[in-house]
Amino acid sequence: MKKLFVVIACLAFASPVIAQSIGEKTGLSALVGVAPSTTDFLTQATISDIFGIEAGKLALQRGGDKTKSFAETAVKDHEESSQALKSLMQGGKVRASVPAAIDSARQTILDKLAKLQGAEFDKEYSDAQVSAQGDALSLFERYSKGGDHPDLKLYAVKRLPSLEERVRLAKDLKS
Repeated sequence: MKKLFVVIACLAFASPVIAQSIGEKTGLSALVGVAPSTTDFLTQATISDIFGIEAGKLALQRGGDKTKSFAETAVKDHEESSQALKSLMQGGKVRASVPAAIDSARQTILDKLAKLQGAEFDKEYSDAQVSAQGDALSLFERYSKGGDHPDLKLYAVKRLPSLEERVRLAKDLKS
């Protein structure tokens, strides 16, 4: 029984370290509330912005009025976020490379959305946005609290209010 307790205790204390070393992509870091590494934060924040802009452009073409209104805000916010991140990188405060395109999971969502119109589009878009905005909020909250790059932590803190608002608005799309 003591051995079992020791093993469980070791696993509990090691889970944040394991989660961070596995990376943000697995979702384990978010599950245990560990701040992403700077590389993971930059990658996921960039992908979030690209996805938000591209999905928003589709929504402006294919969605209903409520969806289009949300998409206008989302595209504007994601473009501002992307520009702020690029400024940090171009100014030399952050030295890293970021992806130029979204990952395959988000591309699959975009491909599905591109085939829909009207009410079907609105439903799928709102589902995707509730998930994407929630994931982004979690990412930024965790980095703002425990990230290791001061300029990126400040960037994350500054983006939190707009992310919180987009999460609220995305949930409103579903009603």
